[in-house]
Amino acid sequence: MRKTLAAALAFASLGLAGGALAADYPSKTITMVVPYGAGGITDVMARATARMLEEELGETIVVVNKAGAAGTVGLTAVARDRPDGYTIAMVPAAPLIIQPHLRPVGYDLSSYDYICRVFDAPIVLATAGDSEFADFADVVEYAKAHPGELTYSSAGPGSLPHIGMVRAIKGLGVEMRHVPMEGDAGAVTAAQGGHVNLAAVGGSSVVGKDVKTIAVFSDERMESVPDAKTAKEVGLDVNMSLWGGIIAPKGIPDEARARLASACQSVVETEAFDQEMARMASRAAYADPDGFREVVAEDSAANAEVIGALGMGKK
Repeated sequence: MRKTLAAALAFASLGLAGGALAADYPSKTITMVVPYGAGGITDVMARATARMLEEELGETIVVVNKAGAAGTVGLTAVARDRPDGYTIAMVPAAPLIIQPHLRPVGYDLSSYDYICRVFDAPIVLATAGDSEFADFADVVEYAKAHPGELTYSSAGPGSLPHIGMVRAIKGLGVEMRHVPMEGDAGAVTAAQGGHVNLAAVGGSSVVGKDVKTIAVFSDERMESVPDAKTAKEVGLDVNMSLWGGIIAPKGIPDEARARLASACQSVVETEAFDQEMARMASRAAYADPDGFREVVAEDSAANAEVIGALGMGKK
């Protein structure tokens, strides 16, 4: 009887201790995984976010780059990590909503707790600086009159800009030819040199380049290219964004998840954070855990449909 009582008391004390630890969260260094290499746009955004989150949480956040296989190596590592709230990740869209439809990966959308969406980086459509196209309306008009003649570049087959353009072209009821390049830089260079008519890329890729940005695939115009109309302004209701947010291994304590989400909201809604994002042709775009999860699920489903139709899905 005494042994049973002692065991029960020990179990209860462990539960109380666990609750106390969760209530004191965070009480030690947090690791933020970035699934791409150091120096890239996701890494830069992650470090800016981590720096501000440290001030809000009162604990150190160490950014660790785990690159490989188009971001899937890092996300697999996060999915398999201990769900204690001390490993989180800054995840860009593609490894979550594109790669699982293209190749076998060690995770799915249910592998994570979604903390918050942090930024929104709409895809833009650019053309050579001396192009005859003044805006996106000109492109649409020309494409309808000359089916299949226009070409566009992207970062490669299955990239978010490529998948987004397929959706846009379908919505417009026109035909264009895809010319894949190696990364956004190659796509911009191809348009800049007149080798393709258009380039579909992330907004940060056109900053400082001798190209004309003629469309933003977003509900709102971008501060970095204020003269570029949104696709919606010319009748195309398609949003295409290279968003990013914070996730954690599935099953972290409720208190840790709530604390992280609250801190994230406090940071993302500051003017200082918005200015940091604007410097990278992006914008602060907070979404709470439920809202972020919905964005991920909806975008993943839409991309799966396009990838399947293109015959690019995993075998």
